[in-house]
Amino acid sequence: MTTLIAEGLTVEFRTPGGLVRVVDDVSFELPAGETLGVVGESGSGKSVAMLALLGLIRGDNAIVRGRVFFDGQDLLALPPKRMRAYRGEKIAMIFQDPMTSLNPVYRVGWQIAEQIRQHRRTTARAARRRAVELLDLVGIPGPEARARDYPHQFSGGMRQRVMIAMALSCDPDILIADEPTTALDVSVQAQILRLVRDLSARTGTSVILITHDLGVLAGIASRVQVMYAGRIVERAPTAQLFARPRHPYTVGLLGSIPRLDAPRPARLPSIEGLPPLAADVGPGCAFAPRCPSAEAMCVQQRPVLLPSAAEHFDACLVRQAQLPDGKRTA
Repeated sequence: MTTLIAEGLTVEFRTPGGLVRVVDDVSFELPAGETLGVVGESGSGKSVAMLALLGLIRGDNAIVRGRVFFDGQDLLALPPKRMRAYRGEKIAMIFQDPMTSLNPVYRVGWQIAEQIRQHRRTTARAARRRAVELLDLVGIPGPEARARDYPHQFSGGMRQRVMIAMALSCDPDILIADEPTTALDVSVQAQILRLVRDLSARTGTSVILITHDLGVLAGIASRVQVMYAGRIVERAPTAQLFARPRHPYTVGLLGSIPRLDAPRPARLPSIEGLPPLAADVGPGCAFAPRCPSAEAMCVQQRPVLLPSAAEHFDACLVRQAQLPDGKRTA
């Protein structure tokens, strides 16, 4: 198994108003067998960063910079033909909406088998047999018969299981799950998350789980990185982040989650305001207009992700200024 290393991943789009940066200098590591949670509100750059990593942000108006190392290669430097050999086989993705990701006019078994035949030298019969095995692996009853069904004949949770089966079809080293529980009821969410966790433990696959809900990550991710306005604002082991959040944005996200071990409040706290548009992010901290702790320096100075404890990093100027001299190192 191979570690994935992203260094300075940046994504910009050309617009009539100029360049708009939607992912800003994102760096992280994903060791083999680990589950990394990526959390943030809609528009924070979570999905765009992972699509760029897979070479799926294309077009004349898109600019992708940085380096992504995997299996001894910088994926961003590979030509499209060589990148296709990694995408789907080495690094697979469960896209956010299974109904729009699956082709409505082909049977699900055929679609899974097609993925297998794109990357493996095998017969159509062997690929279909593997597709049935995968449907059984992800817990779809009667996999032989269901392989002949079309996407619209499956419920939302079952379609998501089909997408997981397709992503696992070539035994990838890394599985990227983009909001895999969106629009599913709570019981089905729990089933999907348990399935991803169990499959990762069974196969040794590393997982990047993208979500807007920190509660989803509590029982599945070993580390969490919080994104806001295209930047990572905090990264820490999951238990440490839940127990001692450093960045005001993370504190706000955690505060909005109902707790079972505390009195029920009349109203859950919320983060005032809205995330900024990518084109409106200024030179300082993007969260400053919504931050209850913001000071004058936050508007002018861009915060840098720095360590505050073992494996715990945050990008808050106010908190960094409160630490004793010499405690922080760039």
